Amino acid sequence: MRKGFTLIELLVVIAIIAILAAILFPVFARAREKARQTSCLSNAKQLALATIMYADDYDQTFPFAVFCPPGNYYYWHEAIGPYLKNEQIKLCPSVRRAIGIDYGYNYGGWNTPDTGGGIDDAGLGYQADGTHEAFGTVSEAMIYEPASTIMLGDARDNTDEAGYLGPPGHKKEYVPKPHNGGANVAFIDGHAKWYKWETLVSPDSRSMWAVRN
Repeated sequence: MRKGFTLIELLVVIAIIAILAAILFPVFARAREKARQTSCLSNAKQLALATIMYADDYDQTFPFAVFCPPGNYYYWHEAIGPYLKNEQIKLCPSVRRAIGIDYGYNYGGWNTPDTGGGIDDAGLGYQADGTHEAFGTVSEAMIYEPASTIMLGDARDNTDEAGYLGPPGHKKEYVPKPHNGGANVAFIDGHAKWYKWETLVSPDSRSMWAVRN
């Protein structure tokens, strides 16, 4: 006669399966997010390279975050559109908001009212309407350390279509952490890298955001 499983044995098996699932599911989730992080990092790098190509065609001058001709708005990611092979590059696989851009532009550097920033702390520029300019356009020659100065990166969830990447000295929530507690950023020389959120918002990161350091 075949012997069946007792209730205790079944409960033990179920408990073991539950414990294994509790251990493995977070590992699988982190692995999946790691793959998305890698894809996002590639997107950030491609956006940075497209921005560099834009600058090469416009006298080594980087675009403003927002262009504001009368009655219209024109954003930095639209300016570099002709240099992108695929519009999907603008979408982070971990975010995918409906506004068409998941990345932010380092428009303000560390130059904000509550950080006491000045021209040496400015970013790549805000509006080109003559009233809200961040010390005018920025050229490659003005940038002291392009390999360690942020150009763009993952934008906060509540950003608008301009895709601002706000300076952490202003509001820490301007810097998101969509990828395993950190964010991808691309630098002005074109390379991209993932950083922990704590690194990007620490006081020591000031030089990473200040274009004219």
